[in-house]
Amino acid sequence: MAYKSSRTFGRLRPPMVLNTPAIEALRRAVLTESELPAPLDAFDEFTLPGLLELVANAVGLPAGNPFATHLSLGRSDGVMATNCWGVWDGGNAATDDVHGNRTVEFYRLRTREDCINQNYQLFRERFVRSLRSATFPKEFAYALAGAFGEMSDNIVQHSEDGSDEYSGLVGYHVSEKYMAFGVVDVGRGVLASLATSPKWEHVGTAREALRTAVCESASRRPEQPQGEGFRTVFRSMVDRNAVLRFRTGDALLTIGDGGSHRQAVELCSPHLCGLQLSVCCALTGEAKEIVIS
Repeated sequence: MAYKSSRTFGRLRPPMVLNTPAIEALRRAVLTESELPAPLDAFDEFTLPGLLELVANAVGLPAGNPFATHLSLGRSDGVMATNCWGVWDGGNAATDDVHGNRTVEFYRLRTREDCINQNYQLFRERFVRSLRSATFPKEFAYALAGAFGEMSDNIVQHSEDGSDEYSGLVGYHVSEKYMAFGVVDVGRGVLASLATSPKWEHVGTAREALRTAVCESASRRPEQPQGEGFRTVFRSMVDRNAVLRFRTGDALLTIGDGGSHRQAVELCSPHLCGLQLSVCCALTGEAKEIVIS
């Protein structure tokens, strides 16, 4: 597997950030058998959405895929990725400071119980306290936590295939007047999930499925074909400075431009199973992925 040089014209390269565009570029390079932009250990800085998609890529691609093997090296690279991988591999370890604040935190979802137990409730409470410490208004902080909870439950809804186990990871990053949260799973994805509902079985592509789920609140539940999950996210983000990113299969949908108005952009993404979602919101300045400091 070839890599580009990390030096430019004899000078040390600037810091490299592992964010979602970088992950997209890495996956696209492997799937097209092109030269990889860089090895994983060349990345000096990380964003929360980038870290979550790092894990989704490494575990969601077929066994033996060189890209999956490459990204799995992050399990022991001694940087922020180790924390993320530690939660994925080892689960939700107990902490002495259950009522404190966090800058960044991850939570593993393996069973339905993981979405409703006390550890998860404490995780969400820490998210709210962290937002409040970062000057987010109380009402907005709770609205964000509610949207985060709905998206965590969405892992169960779209991964469900008769099994009691799920492959999901959620996390948040909070700093002064800024927050990002993300939800990833490597289950069957939105298209296969909606195909189990008579109301949505006509949906034929991942792009159409993603648009239907996000914009029409489609749900796989026969008794509730119009779900609440994505609708909750939008209610929380209305008139806020935020960017939302959704991807499933080979479809990518972004909403918001980090400015004062909203726009939706549909793109093609190198295929990956499951569903990946991230939200970045800033009380001031531009809403975008920022480096975890």
